[in-house]
Amino acid sequence: MPYIGLLGLGPVLRGLSLAGLGLQQAYGGAADPARMASAGAAAVTAIMLWLYLSWQLARRSRVGARRALTTDLPSYLPFLALAGYAHPAVRADRGAALFLLCAATVLSSLLKARALARLDEPWPGSDMSTPRWAVWPIVALGLLLRMSLISAQRFVGDEALFSHWGLLIATGKDVALNSEIVDKPPVFFYTLAVFFRLFGASEAVARLPNILASAAGIVIVYAAARRLYGLPTAVLSALLLALSPFDIQSAPTAFTDPLMAVLTSASCLLALKGHFLAAGLAMGLAAMTKQTAVFVLPLLAMAILASRSRTGLSRAALAVGAGLGIALLPCAYWDRVIRASWPSFVEVGSAHYGEFGLAAWSSFLPRLRAWLSSAGLLTASPPLNALFVGGVPLLLAVGLWHRGRGHEWRYDWGFAGYIIWYLLAHSAVSFQLWNRYLLALAPVVAILLARVLLLPVRLLWRERQLVAGRTVYAALAPVLLAALLAGPVQVALKHGYPVGGEKDTYLGIDEVASFFRENVPAGSVVFHHWLGWHYSFYMFDFPYEFQYFPDSQHLIEMARRIPDRGKYLTFPSFAPRRGVELALCAAGFELRELRRVHRPDGTVSFTICRIEPRSADSPSCAALEGRPPA
Repeated sequence: MPYIGLLGLGPVLRGLSLAGLGLQQAYGGAADPARMASAGAAAVTAIMLWLYLSWQLARRSRVGARRALTTDLPSYLPFLALAGYAHPAVRADRGAALFLLCAATVLSSLLKARALARLDEPWPGSDMSTPRWAVWPIVALGLLLRMSLISAQRFVGDEALFSHWGLLIATGKDVALNSEIVDKPPVFFYTLAVFFRLFGASEAVARLPNILASAAGIVIVYAAARRLYGLPTAVLSALLLALSPFDIQSAPTAFTDPLMAVLTSASCLLALKGHFLAAGLAMGLAAMTKQTAVFVLPLLAMAILASRSRTGLSRAALAVGAGLGIALLPCAYWDRVIRASWPSFVEVGSAHYGEFGLAAWSSFLPRLRAWLSSAGLLTASPPLNALFVGGVPLLLAVGLWHRGRGHEWRYDWGFAGYIIWYLLAHSAVSFQLWNRYLLALAPVVAILLARVLLLPVRLLWRERQLVAGRTVYAALAPVLLAALLAGPVQVALKHGYPVGGEKDTYLGIDEVASFFRENVPAGSVVFHHWLGWHYSFYMFDFPYEFQYFPDSQHLIEMARRIPDRGKYLTFPSFAPRRGVELALCAAGFELRELRRVHRPDGTVSFTICRIEPRSADSPSCAALEGRPPA
């Protein structure tokens, strides 16, 4: 009975926290007693459910309260994610808040079910009671860091476009995207559609798949490193990835890269465990999230070799190929049969991003230097970068010298070779490069850096008189690592690195959409040159006619064709308003400024104007030309 009370304490505290959360998030609060009562009933139900599960766990336990309690406690760790409610961005977005609660509850339920299923194993057979559970607080920390940026920035163009495609699918307006020219494979857009259907359409919900994928990536790195090197390297690798400023800023985006990178990591882990069919399926899904997943195929081949499976290499290759086919064939059917009237996304992507060929030799070295500069942001810590550059060669040399002691040295060489291959291959191919392509390197860099940090422990392992020193170093390594990354993480939480979306450029675009919804009549024409993809998401389903203009002359011609309809044009801060305004003036039009949207620092981000015929009291074109820029 005392044990039941101990196990019940966690659910009671959690239920009370849920009740308090319900009072704050009850969609109406004290002004709506019915909703308050519903929130309280939900909290009581949660308490009763978890008390019942704890009682079942205690009843099945035949090894004493200590083991049962130790085995059960990890099931409460997912609820650390509820600390994300303290962040204003999560509180302000009901979809994100609901998802955070649901995800924590589901994961906690799965862990408790696993604890119940494994209680009969010999003590300490259940891995739920060993130090490997240190990974879950690390995952929770990584998730909270990434969640804190979920609403920090507005979408850039690609994010808005991808989310628009997800909305078309989720709303049923165009499930196959037959009205769109698509330059990417479909997996990410249909993933967005599922999330939009479940939690509603918003920036935060669009970023949830990548945030959750990034958190899953921490677990994958931990599992892979533990299988290859052991528990200390696994925990340190997970901590390095959780605190990577590059990964922290890249996760809360609606780009395709984070999901693709995690799927490739999952493919390698599955191959490492001998699940070759599933590994091929995961790699196929990664390639159908973004085509650049093909650059990770050498790492998958290494994982197959490292699995040391009894399955022969030929059978493993066939299983991986079958998994790839299972993933690729439906996407090919969608691309070439369902959307047969449009060019393939491969053709469109090649046209948009440059032909896939070898780059000129004169551009190879500049591209490589740019990549190496961006790669430093994976840790964004000069001491850690210096340690990595100087320590990896030492690690490889020590491994080669002691190669008779195990297989770890082969993995070190393989990872180092993969990093070199990845950088050289991307530098040699002639498509446009973005630093987010480096996400696929983040897990490998984390593992190798963890190996370098633990190299002193490994070198002194056989010296008995230095046992205390090894223990102290192993305990202090995570603390020193956190200290070295504390500054870069703080910069990342302010979106201070050129990673992910563009900082502050599009702040206020949601206010522009609100202005149109509240002040612009249906049937008006909204011209755009710089914001078309943003309008497709932020003004999705607005009753306007959106018209793209390539230049001022085209804008004038279209404005003349629709004299009786409202004509609107919004200038972002980086747009050349003066040239457009002078061209309109010469054609007999003027821009009447309706609203300026400001960023938090007071600078103007957008200016909303209406195009009108010039009136008698309008300033002359010469006067406009002499006026200082707005």
